[in-house]
Amino acid sequence: MTLKKHVPWVVLVGWVAVGLAGEENLPPKEAKEAKSPAASVPNLEGPPIRLFNGKDLRGWHADVPAADKDPNLPPSFIVRDGLLVSRGKPLGHLITDLEFENYRLLVEYRFPGQGGNCGVLVHASKPRALYDMFPQSLEVQLMSGNAGDFWCIQENIEVPDMEKRRPRKPGQAYGGGPGDARHILNLTDGSEKPLGQWNTMIIECLGREIKVWVNGDFVNHGFNCTARRGRIALQAEGTEVEFRKVDLYPIIGTEEPNTLTEEEKKEGWRLLFDGRTTAGWRGYKSNSMPASWKVENNSLLSRPGQGESRGDIITTEQFADFELLVDWKMVPKGNSGIVYRATEEYPFMWQSGPEFQILDNTGHLDGLNPLASAGACYAVFAPAMDVTRPVGQWNRTRILVQGNHVEHWLNGVKLLEYQIGSDRWTAHVKTSKFFQSAYGQSNWGRSPKGHIGLQDYGHPIEFRNIKIRALSSATP
Repeated sequence: MTLKKHVPWVVLVGWVAVGLAGEENLPPKEAKEAKSPAASVPNLEGPPIRLFNGKDLRGWHADVPAADKDPNLPPSFIVRDGLLVSRGKPLGHLITDLEFENYRLLVEYRFPGQGGNCGVLVHASKPRALYDMFPQSLEVQLMSGNAGDFWCIQENIEVPDMEKRRPRKPGQAYGGGPGDARHILNLTDGSEKPLGQWNTMIIECLGREIKVWVNGDFVNHGFNCTARRGRIALQAEGTEVEFRKVDLYPIIGTEEPNTLTEEEKKEGWRLLFDGRTTAGWRGYKSNSMPASWKVENNSLLSRPGQGESRGDIITTEQFADFELLVDWKMVPKGNSGIVYRATEEYPFMWQSGPEFQILDNTGHLDGLNPLASAGACYAVFAPAMDVTRPVGQWNRTRILVQGNHVEHWLNGVKLLEYQIGSDRWTAHVKTSKFFQSAYGQSNWGRSPKGHIGLQDYGHPIEFRNIKIRALSSATP
């Protein structure tokens, strides 16, 4: 969709860091396995999202409990000589403003002086959930000599050889609570470089699995994690640590197109596009499909030909509360959108349902306007940042709609959320083209259910892996 007026895009990107979760009852190093299993270091594909820009801590916020009583304490996290420095004290965490899922995280770090303790937390959520200090998360430890160990912090994860690698006292449970066996030993010793030298850690979070490599060695692998998305955090845990890279690489499209994994089937997902036909779709305000829509190479694509009918398409079904996944790619200067909870009382589907904007941000003029850029709730809410992949590569959209709560995700990054009917939502709608004075309507975006729509804006675009699962009205 196109906005006629362009405004400067000023967006602050939020990134966060967290650390480790307590060292009580550390198991002896002798309990670790002697060598690493064969697992090649993964390729880091695509342009990274740089969580640390080398200049300042934009995109991060610090949570230092001691600062509650003394706000004049020296900062635990600073930028020095182009490096992100965890000074170790006061104890606390540096946490990303944004949330992430399905990614590989590249962290380059070193202990410039003495060895000590630190950590990278993934899937971080509730702050100070353990000991009034540690955010709910899964920690990948950086502690010198133990890099790659897991610590469970009000979350849990499983590993092979649990009894050997996760020692516990009689009657102690596996879990993330204060009395649980929370520590999981890594698979190797000797993967770290001498103090003062740079180490490279790669953390892969994909679905409910977490894998870790240190300097090329495969050092840990957990599965059935109780969390699959959240913030990232770095820790101040008593010792100074320097970071020169904290780069995130989204993981997209590793599965066979237009299929469901066993886990997805168990979670209630189903396909809205089978990869072969247009079954389940029709034209907006029509009983048939416009000729411009075709199925080719496992993709549902809009490619208007000369003299062909064209137009938006919608699902034959209507949906109320749901989680939707859609992969898409487009041509240069392309423009399209995914409309949800759309009804058919108006000439165009975007007059009733909110739109997840799809755009070539670099080639289309609307990319200059955050309210019209990829991932926006078109004309109403801007995304936090531009995370689109280069034109011609697949992007992955995730839309969560539950009651009045809506989230837009793109390529594993949560770009925005809003609450339908809230004061913030009302204020944004009033300044948009959807205000009732523009179209004489007052119910835009308020339908409790509706169709999923794909927009034909005259530019070729492909869709695949269109999946949906129904949600209850409870919090996901």
